[in-house]
Amino acid sequence: MEWYTYYGYKTNPFETDTIKTHDELLNSDKELAKLLYWVESGNIILIKGPNASGKTRLAKEVLDKYKGKNKVALVRNNKEVDVEDLLSAGQSKLKKWFGGKPKNMIVILDNYSKIPVDMQKRLQYNFDHNYIKSIVITTISDITFIPSIKDRIGNRTLNLKPLTKKKQLEVVTKRLNNKRFFPVTLLEAIQRKSKTFDEFLKKAETAAKIAFKRKNKTVTKKAVDIAKVK
Repeated sequence: MEWYTYYGYKTNPFETDTIKTHDELLNSDKELAKLLYWVESGNIILIKGPNASGKTRLAKEVLDKYKGKNKVALVRNNKEVDVEDLLSAGQSKLKKWFGGKPKNMIVILDNYSKIPVDMQKRLQYNFDHNYIKSIVITTISDITFIPSIKDRIGNRTLNLKPLTKKKQLEVVTKRLNNKRFFPVTLLEAIQRKSKTFDEFLKKAETAAKIAFKRKNKTVTKKAVDIAKVK
């Protein structure tokens, strides 16, 4: 039994991978509207911001909107891919059989700090020939783009700010769905000792696992103290 099943959850409420979560979009309605308009219009878009600023959460909106139509491809964490193979993977067997090329694909490059020049050139070629309709790139830092990609991005950049501590706590408490197994005061204590949102989530999960092993019905201060040491 997974620890979270013991406490009545179907999935891990402290999941750090935003793609796997169903968090509400916080304070990004204008950015989302702008992003979806740019994607639908056919553009290359850059989403930039620090950890816990909602970059992947925004990209997930694009993924969810188009994923059921074989029109979107997601690549993550600086993975270098053959662009033609990537596009081909989204095509029907019939199109592959007759050598058909994709049309109006949407490519999401999530959490990239660098993109090889060769890969950028292939992305640009397929974008210019309408095999790719739009490209969404999320990043923490500046990426060195070739001039032609930089020109195609233009001013289509969303600069995001990190979630406040209050908003981070709001995300976590909503995931817990008002279940009382993890007191808010203990969550706040963990958060104060965490430098990043991911660290906050991981320490909270560690405390929950310790409580589970101890067969506690709720997370205790003792479990939190042990989690902090780890």
